[in-house]
Amino acid sequence: MIGGGTPEPPLRSPRMDARHRSGQIVGVWPAQSPGMSFMNRAASRTAASGPRSDALPVERTPANNVRTRRVLLVDDSKAYRRALRLVIESLGNVEVVEAGSGEEALSLLPEVLPQIVFMDINLPGISGIETTSRVLDAAPAVVVIGLSIYTDDQSRDAILKAGALTLLNKEGGISTVLALVEQHI
Repeated sequence: MIGGGTPEPPLRSPRMDARHRSGQIVGVWPAQSPGMSFMNRAASRTAASGPRSDALPVERTPANNVRTRRVLLVDDSKAYRRALRLVIESLGNVEVVEAGSGEEALSLLPEVLPQIVFMDINLPGISGIETTSRVLDAAPAVVVIGLSIYTDDQSRDAILKAGALTLLNKEGGISTVLALVEQHI
């Protein structure tokens, strides 16, 4: 909190800051003005600049024209993915899709169109850091949250440089995961 109870702005990685300033990311951060929702900002920015030709499409449901709430979990530990899935699904009305590798995550991305990706940074094959970079190149509006048992400065710097919002310790609290999902969906 700053001064008299004003919430501090969310911390952004240098890559996320650059994308946010250039207009490539819409809807990731809370509304800048009261009453302007994520969907209003996204619609007004898209109307003003037109859709990006290289970005993945945004899925809309015909009934209410609202994007399906989806989370992609990328971790080589099936047990960890299942545990995290149960936590996120406890929020209700969230579809969770799992991937066991960076390659699998990248192949699922166009089909799943997630709003949030939880990414283990230590994956076999393509690392979670490289996968994060590729995910954000393909779908810049996606929020990537890094996961690791090791949350040292070097790991944190690498995942933030790739464009992730933050790096969470896998042994961290459930409330942090739930708060991030609620904030970014």
